Amino acid sequence: RPSKICTVWVCTARIRKFSIMSDICKVIDNLTCALCKELYKDPKYLPCHHFYCARCLQQLEIQSKIRCPECRNECTVPEGGVKDLPNNFYINHLVDELIIKHKVGNQENPKCEVCRKEYAIAFCSDCTLFLCDAYDCNKFHQNDDASRVHHFIPIGKYKPKVLRCWEHDKKLKFYCETCDQLVCSFCAVTEHVGHCHDLVNKMATKHRQKLKEFIAPLEEEISHLSNASNTLCKVEESIKQQADEVSTKIELYYTDLIQKMVEQKEQLKKQACDIILQHQKAVTAQLKEIENMRAAALSVKKAHEDMENNSDQEMLSGKQQWLDSLLSVIEKCKSLNTRPVHLATTEFTPSEGLFPQFGQLRSTATPIPLSCEIAHLPKQSFCKNVIKFDIITKDSDGLQCSRGGAQVRVEMDRKPLQVRDNKNGSYLVTCFPQRAGIEKLSVFVNGQQIKGSPYNILISHDYTSISKPVKVVSNFGNFGRPWGISLSKNGMWAVVDYSNSFICVSNADDEFVKMIGSPGNHENQLECVFGVAFDDDNHLFVADDGNKVIKKFSPEGKVIRLFGKGKVSGVRGITVHNRKVYVTDKSKRCVLVFDTDGQYCFSIGSGYLRTPCDVDINDQLHVTDSSNHCIYTFTLDGNYLRKFGTKGSDRGQIGKPLGIATDLCGNVFVTDAMNHHVLIFDKDGFCIHCFGTKGHDNGEFHTPLGIAVGCNGKIYVCDYENKRIQVFSTCQSHSI
Repeated sequence: RPSKICTVWVCTARIRKFSIMSDICKVIDNLTCALCKELYKDPKYLPCHHFYCARCLQQLEIQSKIRCPECRNECTVPEGGVKDLPNNFYINHLVDELIIKHKVGNQENPKCEVCRKEYAIAFCSDCTLFLCDAYDCNKFHQNDDASRVHHFIPIGKYKPKVLRCWEHDKKLKFYCETCDQLVCSFCAVTEHVGHCHDLVNKMATKHRQKLKEFIAPLEEEISHLSNASNTLCKVEESIKQQADEVSTKIELYYTDLIQKMVEQKEQLKKQACDIILQHQKAVTAQLKEIENMRAAALSVKKAHEDMENNSDQEMLSGKQQWLDSLLSVIEKCKSLNTRPVHLATTEFTPSEGLFPQFGQLRSTATPIPLSCEIAHLPKQSFCKNVIKFDIITKDSDGLQCSRGGAQVRVEMDRKPLQVRDNKNGSYLVTCFPQRAGIEKLSVFVNGQQIKGSPYNILISHDYTSISKPVKVVSNFGNFGRPWGISLSKNGMWAVVDYSNSFICVSNADDEFVKMIGSPGNHENQLECVFGVAFDDDNHLFVADDGNKVIKKFSPEGKVIRLFGKGKVSGVRGITVHNRKVYVTDKSKRCVLVFDTDGQYCFSIGSGYLRTPCDVDINDQLHVTDSSNHCIYTFTLDGNYLRKFGTKGSDRGQIGKPLGIATDLCGNVFVTDAMNHHVLIFDKDGFCIHCFGTKGHDNGEFHTPLGIAVGCNGKIYVCDYENKRIQVFSTCQSHSI
């Protein structure tokens, strides 16, 4: 910009005089480039999302590289130079608004700065000039080659700068999605012809929505970082609190200890004085006795000296008395113990060391793991099988932590699991899943859910041991040949009696509840019924092939809707999923899809299926095809995925697949009416078990047709020719 920008900065004090600038003054620091310390001029974003003036970045460019002054990340400059870096339009707009508001100040109608005669009608943000229209100042400025691409703002109507094509000088009204750039109308029909482009406002709406989708993972990370920050703040506060508590304990301990030491010192001094006084008394008594004896000896000696000066008569008369005294003193002296009888030594012996240690600090620094790894966690397991896996905590170097002590919590469906600290940075988790389905395993370390948590574990029933039924149902009155069967969410089941054209409904205890329908072509009657299915509300949908219609019954057994008339012609199997009804049509060789209100939606499998018999859904749609001797799999939208199953009569092979069912884990159960057995496939189409053979005994079949699987692991098989339903279970507690 011209030097007038500096004028704005110098006059900041004057800006504060105007109430219109009060809010802008609060953010003026944010409009200043950190490098040149001036208002931003054409701010550009670096890949690290820090931004600076374009001219400042040009000064930092070295061999097409720029190192960010703030984060020190190095980036490569585009081929076109710094000018091709992304613009910071928001800051540009704020700077323009700051300048125009300052220049307007308290003036309602600023004067033109070219002719200085008329009132301005526009403002050039590049030249920071007000322009009038009376003398065509604004018109000439816009048409001048040097200023025609400048940004002109009508006074009082500030609006964002309109970008123009540098080649054709036209507004960039289109956005080319193929090239990821704004283009003008001329570019759109020349250089970008055939590309995916549209008007800017439409593309902006579309990409704003996409950006919102992209921001979701970032918000999750921000939330994770916020939680981590809160946790660390709590840890920091806990450490400070521990420091205060430890200091207080040390102070109290040593204050008490000093008091006890002072008391002990005084006690030891008194005891020492008493002992020394006793020693002194003993020595003093012996000394007094010796001094007395010495005085007596000196007295006898003095008497001898006096006798030497006496006359002979006087000496002889007193000689005997003196001799007696002398002998007595000598005898006493000899019997007197002149050696010290009490050699006393009193010493003070301090505790070992220069200063005894009356306490010690123990600090267990358990580093907070920066990352975790889950080891030996199976993706799939069986019900009531023990699952064991390890949580490995790692430090900042990515190595396993050397000690335990982290607070590890593991939950399965919000129920805590058993966790054992191995004291080496690893933790053993043990769980016993009790039900089939996808279980969510949540792992928390020091209060934070680790990255990747929750984990999904597929828990399946172990069907490989199934051979004999736990129950056989064949006593429902005049029960004929069962064809199709369906289970409700609450454990009820409904079975089609093909030979009698009615539906038998049983409760979860396999006890007969009611019968729905009778042979005929009236609304409440049925004819040649093959399939039946419950929805989530316990409505019953029946594939009535004889009447060429789908009938919807209430839970009480009343017809509430008929649909498909004219659409269906050879209905067989039926299932309901997410308020959609899927029906196999043998004549049309496809699966017809209706909503639960009876409106036709679309068809699936045309061109693939020859004789579709039955259908069921988990996350995918599976259809048995008796003519192709296999099972077809489609997406719920109708896209073909794969087919599986091998034609043959051996165990695990398919002769004539009819009934089909799936469980929560994606396993597929198929009845084979030709080979008289039931096959179980996993979600990838591999046969994991096969049971049954032709016969009339329990566990044997004669033309098995319909099949249904409950979430409790029970398998219901319609044994058509034997006129019974055999119930199998993964918990083999036989009741027959």
